[in-house]
Amino acid sequence: MGLLGNILSDAISSGVKKGIGNAVGKAVEKVVKPTVDNLAEKSAEHINATAESLEKSASELRQASAGTDSSSSSLESAFGGLKSRLEGYATEISKNMKVCPECGEACSMDKQFCPSCGAKLPEESAAAGYTCKACGHVNAPGSKHCGKCGAVLPAAEAEVARQKAADDAVLAMFAEKLPQYPVWSVGGHDFGMSDNGQQYGHTIWALSLEGKESLLEAYAAILKDAGFEHSSNPCHNVYHKVIGSECFVCDMVDAWCDGSISLNFYVDNSLIKKDQPSQSETIDVAGLAKGLFKKLF
Repeated sequence: MGLLGNILSDAISSGVKKGIGNAVGKAVEKVVKPTVDNLAEKSAEHINATAESLEKSASELRQASAGTDSSSSSLESAFGGLKSRLEGYATEISKNMKVCPECGEACSMDKQFCPSCGAKLPEESAAAGYTCKACGHVNAPGSKHCGKCGAVLPAAEAEVARQKAADDAVLAMFAEKLPQYPVWSVGGHDFGMSDNGQQYGHTIWALSLEGKESLLEAYAAILKDAGFEHSSNPCHNVYHKVIGSECFVCDMVDAWCDGSISLNFYVDNSLIKKDQPSQSETIDVAGLAKGLFKKLF
């Protein structure tokens, strides 16, 4: 892994960060290096076999970036050559790797169970997940669609199924821990739920997910239908409902521009209006009138 890392660092630092180099450097970090690292670090013995090819690509990249026109087609061609060789290397490595169906961890072919989570590993290699069922083309690890025909790859399908199962588990936990609230049912993905400590003897639960900000509006409508009232402060996106002697609150904390959404659920009895009885204390006016009528007549 050290040799591969040195080659990448050398290729980036040897003049590529001049001119348009920052963009190229980021591309290496974002597109190429992560694709290789996860598998390469578990098969360091394969690196030496491909070092000569990688050194050649790095040399081409250095020579191109040292020219007078750093934005020339020669630089793009050299970078493309490096990217292609690295992806080819990762593809070969994937033929000798397995990917855990539960946590996505990469493991060597001799493993029967995932060393990270203990799940049973598949018999086939990781390359099977990137082999197109439609045309048989073997794609680079990390690909979601076949580069030859565009079909969705088995690894991408498995990841979608794995994420759905994880999301369903979080929503099941929501229903169990927060029965006073309508279960989140308006969309989103990558759900998470955490215990954010105690307040007045009650747990503060945080729900996080990825999705559009409009999902908050959709959930707010569900809260209103369930009897939750909006905060009197228009600057706060807070809804509450008195159940028994407790006031249950949904605080829609944030909706970030990157698509992240966060909500807090907790009990805050200070929101109960002192001049109004809670549900458990509500006077049955109709019942009293009926009883009084019976007494009089």
